Amino acid sequence: MRSLLPELSDTDAVHVLPVSGGADSSALAVLLTRIAPEISFRYLFTDTGSEDPSVYASLDRLEQYLGIRIERIEAEKSLVQLVEQYNGFLPSARERWCTRALKLEPFKAWLKQFAGQRMKMYVGIRADEDRLAFVSPEIDTVMPFVSLGMKREQVFALLSETVGVPALYKHRSRSGCGVCPFMRFYEVVALMTTSPVVFHQGRCMEKLVTEDEVLHAALPEPYWQTSGQARNWLGFPQPAWGQSTRGASHAPGLARRREASLFEPDRQGLWVAVEFWVHDSYLEPVVWRQELVSVSTSHAGLQRQIDMHAQHRLASAEVWYLTEEEMQRELRYVLYYIEVDAGVLQVGRPSKASYTWQQGHSFARTEHLVKWAQAALWSQGEAVMPRTEAGSAVGAELLAIEPYQPKTPDVDDVYDERYVACSMCAM
Repeated sequence: MRSLLPELSDTDAVHVLPVSGGADSSALAVLLTRIAPEISFRYLFTDTGSEDPSVYASLDRLEQYLGIRIERIEAEKSLVQLVEQYNGFLPSARERWCTRALKLEPFKAWLKQFAGQRMKMYVGIRADEDRLAFVSPEIDTVMPFVSLGMKREQVFALLSETVGVPALYKHRSRSGCGVCPFMRFYEVVALMTTSPVVFHQGRCMEKLVTEDEVLHAALPEPYWQTSGQARNWLGFPQPAWGQSTRGASHAPGLARRREASLFEPDRQGLWVAVEFWVHDSYLEPVVWRQELVSVSTSHAGLQRQIDMHAQHRLASAEVWYLTEEEMQRELRYVLYYIEVDAGVLQVGRPSKASYTWQQGHSFARTEHLVKWAQAALWSQGEAVMPRTEAGSAVGAELLAIEPYQPKTPDVDDVYDERYVACSMCAM
């Protein structure tokens, strides 16, 4: 194996190994430490000050497991401070200033201490990936996984038997800032439901015009408060589990949805997706996990999201201590169509005048849609109370339940430039 990496024979060079707290860079640190224990690698993490909290835990665990020290550097100002300095101007797919200011510039400043020396940087690009690595004239870039032909399966297997798969992959497809503008919509939903403090920080950093702020201001009261039921007793409506439900749809519910759309214009419709993890025991199927995944005004749009979400679940099954086959067998998706009083549920998108993390989306809109979707499904047709002192009960109705079997996503969905983060974000 080592013979395929001649760069490791250069004992006089400075060997730099950036780590991000993600799967690939962590696995690369484990691999190179194993096959070249005599080399004093300079392990480096460039901190934006707004990383997902699980990233720091992964770095600590990697240090402890390998007995190494990861140098942690940061820019003079954090992401939050720079956004304030730029008067609310957020980074985006069109303006990726965050990578330059928070990753690239601190890294180049750190490299200056080795001026005049040969430098080699090892990056965790896998053999099955079609993306570019960060390159710089000051340093030679080496891709060991490509040279060794290591793909995702080998990388995650290495992590599973050593330091463990970073917990970040339970809800994210890659490491990065907690409010990264390159998250997919279902990742933003997961941020809201699993890391509400980070989500709130991202919401406060958006700068919405008054009309957009007011549009999505109405939120329901937490249903477990208005219903008198403890949160752990609430659950989403379930179909009758069994192989026959995979990919099937409940035609009566869909027919009812079409009728309601024609004769109840005062209602606003929304599609909602929930994942269930179902273990087929010898007595009856047992649901051991359920989570709202995403929402959409479009049935086809929600299906595309779930296709991508399912691919991520299968690709990161190890983080849940499952094999890909076990995940494939137990993961089930159900799509729902709900209708809520149109004067309350607002599906309109923020205008271009608002500074948001992604054009056409805002954290305020995400919170608005997800919380009304949760309330409608948990109440299962009962009235829902809005979060206003004088607000009256809001009508919410579940009109369709549709089990959904995900498909392999189209290549255009996988390689959407809106979600392709910069190569420096892996450092």
